[in-house]
Amino acid sequence: MTPEDQRKQLHNLLRGSLSPFICKVFHEVNPGKPFVDSWYLDAMAHRLERCRTGSCKRLAITTPPRTLKSIVTSVAYPAFLLGRNPAERILCISYGNELALKHARDFRCVVDSSWYRQVFPQTVAHRNVEDIFETTQHGFRRSGSFAGGETGLGANTIIVDDAMKSDDAHHKPAREKANDYFANTLYSRLDRKTDGVIILVMQRLHDEDLVGHLLRQGGWDHLNLPAIAAEDEDIPIGNGEFYHRKKGEVLNPAFEPLSSLEETKRMMGTMNFQAQYQQAPVPETGNLIQRRWIKYFESLPTRANARIVQSWDTAQKGDQVHDNAVGTTWLHADGKHFLIDLARNQCDYPTLSRLVLEQNEKHKPDALLIEDHGSGSALIQDLRQRHGIRAIPITPTSDKIVRLSIVSPMFERGEIFLPQNADWLMDFLDELLRFPQARFDDQVDSVTQYLNWHRGRGTRFEVFWP
Repeated sequence: MTPEDQRKQLHNLLRGSLSPFICKVFHEVNPGKPFVDSWYLDAMAHRLERCRTGSCKRLAITTPPRTLKSIVTSVAYPAFLLGRNPAERILCISYGNELALKHARDFRCVVDSSWYRQVFPQTVAHRNVEDIFETTQHGFRRSGSFAGGETGLGANTIIVDDAMKSDDAHHKPAREKANDYFANTLYSRLDRKTDGVIILVMQRLHDEDLVGHLLRQGGWDHLNLPAIAAEDEDIPIGNGEFYHRKKGEVLNPAFEPLSSLEETKRMMGTMNFQAQYQQAPVPETGNLIQRRWIKYFESLPTRANARIVQSWDTAQKGDQVHDNAVGTTWLHADGKHFLIDLARNQCDYPTLSRLVLEQNEKHKPDALLIEDHGSGSALIQDLRQRHGIRAIPITPTSDKIVRLSIVSPMFERGEIFLPQNADWLMDFLDELLRFPQARFDDQVDSVTQYLNWHRGRGTRFEVFWP
C-alpha cells in the first residue's frame, strides 16, 4: 500500500467512525501525552453516534473526573458533527465562562488543524473567534455558560458539560438556579423540540443535581460509568458488541487502579467519593427514613447481654442468577438494634445456600429469618433437612412501603445503629434513604423483615436450634 493509499484509508476511518476520531483529537489537543484507550470511550462514542443519527434525543452520561468526557463530548463530537454536516447548529454549555472557552479553544485547535481540513474539506470557517466557530453553510459551534445566562442562538444539538462546580453542589439555591436555567432558558434554545438533541455529561455531585433532577423526570438514555462497578452489566460499545463489566471492576485500571481510587476515597471522604466517582450520591435528607435519624456505633455491647438475629431476603426464583440475595445480621441489646454485618450477592441457589451457611457459621445467630417465598421456601427446608438448622419462615402481610413505614419510628427514636466504617455502608444508606425511589430494595426488605419480626414478638424470645 502506497503512502497516499494509507493516508486515504486513515481519512476514511476518521471520517466514518467517532472512536478513532476521538483518539486523533486527543493527540491534537494533548501533544506528547499517551492516549490510554478503553472500552468506555467506545461506549460513549456509541451513544453519541445514536444522537447524531437521531436514534437518541436525550442522553445523559455520568462519569468520574479525568475520563476524557470533555474531550469526547465538547471537543471531538462537535468537530465530528460539523465535519459530517457543516450546517449543524451546536451549543456547548458549561457552568462557567472560563471552562466553556477552554473547551472552545481545544475545539478550534482541532478544526484549524491541517489533518481536519483534509478529512473534512467541505467544512470551511466563515467566522472563527473565541466563542463561536461558524461555517460557510451557516452551521456553528457556539460556547456559553450557566453563569452567562441567555445564549441568544437556537441550535439542533445542545451539549451540557459540567452544569455545576463541585463547591456549589451542596447549596440548594445554586442547584435550583442550574435546574431552572436548563428548564426555562436552555431547553427553549432547541430549534425543534421534537427533533433536537440534548446531551448532558457530568460527574454526579448531589442527589438533586441537574442530572438527578432530569433522570427522575424520565425520558433520558443514561450511560452510567462508576469508577468501580456496583454490579455486573453488559454495556453496548457499537456494531452490536457489548462490554461485559463485572461487579468490582475498575473503570480504567491503566490510568487509575483500585489502589489509587482507595486513596482518593480516603482523601475526599466516602460521601464525596460515592457521588463524584461512583455516580451514586446519597440523598441529603431521605424519604421514608431521614438521614438525621441514623445513628452509628464504633464498638458493640457484649454478646452476653444480647441476642443475634440474621434476616435473609432471597431471590424470588432459584434459577434467576441476577437477583440479589441479602442477609443482614443484627445484635439486639438494651432496646437498641445494631446492624453488625451485611452480605449481598447475585446468587443462583447453590451459591445462596453456601452464603447463608457461611454467615451462619460466622455469627452463630440465635435466630435465622428467611422469607417463605420462591427460593427462600426451598432454603428453609434444605437447612432443616440437610444441616439441622431451624429457620423461621416469614410471610410478609403488607407491601414494601408499608413494612418500612411501620418500623420508621424505630429509626426516628434512635434505636437503630449502623457501623460507621463498614465497606458496604454507603450502598446501604443510598438504598435506605432513597427508598421507595431506589433502584434496588433488597437490603431494605431484609431490614424490615427483621424489625417487623422483632416488633411482633414483643419481649418473648426463644432460641431456635434443635
